[in-house]
Amino acid sequence: MVRGTGTHISYYPVLVPTAFAWMLPPAGAGHAAVAVTSEELEQLVGAYALADGRTVTIRREGARIFARVTGLPGETELLAKTSRRFFLPGGFGVLYTFEGPADLPAASLLVRVNGVESRAMRRTTQ
Repeated sequence: MVRGTGTHISYYPVLVPTAFAWMLPPAGAGHAAVAVTSEELEQLVGAYALADGRTVTIRREGARIFARVTGLPGETELLAKTSRRFFLPGGFGVLYTFEGPADLPAASLLVRVNGVESRAMRRTTQ
């Protein structure tokens, strides 16, 4: 239980941030972002279908790339480890690996969240 709360229901607003601070590694743990060209990023843009029916949508805005997952709020900027491997800012245990030849659009996407991997196949290009 979180200390300093007044009632049994008043701890809910601080429950999630407290849990994340306890479960997740510190910000930036083990990751350093590198620059990737707009042309390389364009090879990754598209929609990728996960086996559970959700879609991972990747869009590019200049030299930045963003991911949106069906059923999750908002979108997240991805930071590059290489031209085909990306991580989330803030030290979360999430890694996006785009698969396929480097000179062609990515054929699939491997999403690793805290050690659990899910493969998403490209559905469309944008």
